[in-house]
This record gives sequence, C-alpha cells and structure tokens, in this order.
Amino acid sequence: MSDRRVRVCLVIVMLTVLVSAQRADACSVPGAVPHVIDPSKQATDITAPPPPIVMLKEIKRGRGPQGGPGCSSSSSSCDDLGTVTLSIAATDDDSPPQSIGYRIQLVSGRLPGGLDLPGDSRPLSPVDQNGQIAIYLNWVDG
Repeated sequence: MSDRRVRVCLVIVMLTVLVSAQRADACSVPGAVPHVIDPSKQATDITAPPPPIVMLKEIKRGRGPQGGPGCSSSSSSCDDLGTVTLSIAATDDDSPPQSIGYRIQLVSGRLPGGLDLPGDSRPLSPVDQNGQIAIYLNWVDG
C-alpha cells in the first residue's frame, strides 16, 4: 500500500471513531447541600422546629471495577463512591421540611475513612427526590 493510501485509511478510521464516540458524563450523585437561610423569614420565624426524625436509609460502599467473564471488567465513574443516605421527617410552623437546615453530628462509632461531616456551623439542606426528603453524604471509598 502506498503512503497516501495508508494516510487516507488512518484519516477515515479516526473520523469514524470521532463520529461514533459517545459522550461520557461525569459521575452525578446527590450530595450534601449547604443550607441558605431565607432572609425574609429571619425577622418573623422565631419558633424553632422540633427535632426531626432521622433514619438511616442506606449505606452503599464504593467498589472498584468488577471482573466479568474471562479478562473483561466493567466500571462507571461512580463506582468508587460510598454514600450514606439519611431519610428525614420534620415539621415546622412556618417552613416545609425541604426548607429547614440540618446539622449532623456523629454520636458514636467511627466514620469510614475519607467521610467527613460538615461542621456545626454549616447546616445542610435536604434534597427532595419524588417527595422523599433526604441528606446524602458521599465519599471516595473504593
């Protein structure tokens, strides 16, 4: 084959790869959202909400690529993330549960390596997914 034909073939292969390449999205998971106080309510909302009911909904450990049959393996950009999901039920005389800020503290035990809780000075806002109010804490685990 001539040099010119080899170059033309390489260009065709490169264009085919570029045209058929799929877009790769970065890992997207709900995470801890810093709470922002509504300034319009600071003067009028003077009653603190009662303590919420918090339940551990899920702990998901991160993992590396998973081996398949033979020499194959599969992975995604989120595989190495661990997630703690806290389900929250709260009431307030003036604000819906998703508008209340929450402070989280470890009462006993140890956190997994790499998972840090936000300090007391930084309350979190929950995420409302299909009517479920939750706080997600993520860390690189696998």
